[in-house]
Amino acid sequence: MDSMFTQHPDRPKDGSSANERRERRWWTVRRAAPHVGGGPKDFYRAVRAGKLKAVRLNRRGDIRTLPEWVDEWMEQKRTDPIVM
Repeated sequence: MDSMFTQHPDRPKDGSSANERRERRWWTVRRAAPHVGGGPKDFYRAVRAGKLKAVRLNRRGDIRTLPEWVDEWMEQKRTDPIVM
């Protein structure tokens, strides 16, 4: 009877499926913005300027980015001189 409740070997302990993990991997701008303390417009500007890598999903302009790409962008911002 205990074997009924064992964890499936392909499923992580949090119970998420591979599809759910893949979806969590790609961030919307609204999900990524709090990670860096910015707003969605900051992300769209950075993508247009070629500073942040992202995937454009449709003609409307919705984008998705990876946490690693956001981190790279933030590191780049940290080393860029600030002009005021």
